[in-house]
Amino acid sequence: MVWSIPEPSPAAPVLGDPASLSALALALRHGAAQIEQAVVDLDPSSVASRRHATRVRAVAREASALTGSMSRSANLLADHAGELADAVGLAARVVDRARSAGLVVDGPTIHPASGVRGVVDAEAESSRAETMRRLQQVLSAILLDLDTARRRLRDDLATERRAVRNR
Repeated sequence: MVWSIPEPSPAAPVLGDPASLSALALALRHGAAQIEQAVVDLDPSSVASRRHATRVRAVAREASALTGSMSRSANLLADHAGELADAVGLAARVVDRARSAGLVVDGPTIHPASGVRGVVDAEAESSRAETMRRLQQVLSAILLDLDTARRRLRDDLATERRAVRNR
């Protein structure tokens, strides 16, 4: 009996969960709506003390700024969830095409599958190499677009965070 360690399965080319991002966006929208309703329910005219009424109005302004930021952040996350879903779908198509050509997608790289593939045929090998090159270009473009979208999301969310903190 020969013992061997199986090769690890290839890594997915696109990491991320669009459904979780969408759920987070929905939770932010729901939280913002709840805070907005609580602020509406908080009536400064019903407060007897002028000092406390002034404080209630200030809390309402701060809460309004917070809920606006939460809503904008939710929109950013929902948009990114769509971009991520597109990237996952496109990468899955690249993986399927690579697999049908005898290639393996492992993370961001495409390489020939290991093992014997049949009779040596220079034309088939040349065709496989060209397919690998083209698929690698497509996968690289998908990953570059996704990386650009992630950087934009990170920067936009950092801007929102700074705006809330600096109020």
